[in-house]
Amino acid sequence: VSQLDFGDQGACEESLVHDAGVVEGRLEEHVYGAVDSGLVPVPSAVREVMELKRIWHEVMSLCELLEDNRAIRGRKPWWHRRLEKDIKVLRSNISVMESKRAGRLKKMSKYKLLEKKYNIKRKGFQVVLEELKQRLVAKSGKVRRYEQRIKQYTQNCLFNSNQKRFYQQLDGGIEKEGFGPDAKQSVSFWKGIWGTAKDFNQNATWLREIEEGGTSVTQDNLSIGIGRVMKQCKKMPSWKTPGPDGVQGFWIKM
Repeated sequence: VSQLDFGDQGACEESLVHDAGVVEGRLEEHVYGAVDSGLVPVPSAVREVMELKRIWHEVMSLCELLEDNRAIRGRKPWWHRRLEKDIKVLRSNISVMESKRAGRLKKMSKYKLLEKKYNIKRKGFQVVLEELKQRLVAKSGKVRRYEQRIKQYTQNCLFNSNQKRFYQQLDGGIEKEGFGPDAKQSVSFWKGIWGTAKDFNQNATWLREIEEGGTSVTQDNLSIGIGRVMKQCKKMPSWKTPGPDGVQGFWIKM
């Protein structure tokens, strides 16, 4: 902090830092302490806009020295903003043309502008409308693929750093309080099902028919080797769903 030259004005107090665009809660506590220590000794009366702008740039430079750029995160790239603007315009133009075809359009001036812009008289109404819809699908697909890629990249980084938080986000960020069943109740429940003997009619004819039909069936010699197990393990999904043992397929493949 002492390496920065703030000039005659120095810096601003904590309230001016927040007014300059540094959102409270974005920086960590140690960064706040370092920034505030350099901004406290300055007079609070800043009346010039250029002074406030200069102080804002000094604060951002200080954040860069502290290796914290979260104060300027969250802004979408320029091409993403351009695509969103194009999508908004295309939807508006398609709505105007749909209203014209249905006879609900009140302001014909909007449609006349579209006639000049897309040369509807030469190309044809239906051709231009279909062309606009295809453009909308293409641009929306770019935005959707970009957002999906960012989501996957963020989840991969979060899984490598904090798996517990990753699974919490998959559940919607809600920490679930799990209450396991009582051990005695579980034992008594399953014991009542599997531990109770049942009496069956040993003279039933269908039992003899099943036994006689099974005597003629010979079981093939089945050998399960390591190669066969590895072949089946490769087909398992890595993180789709755990098996009956609760272990994900990724750990079995390792």
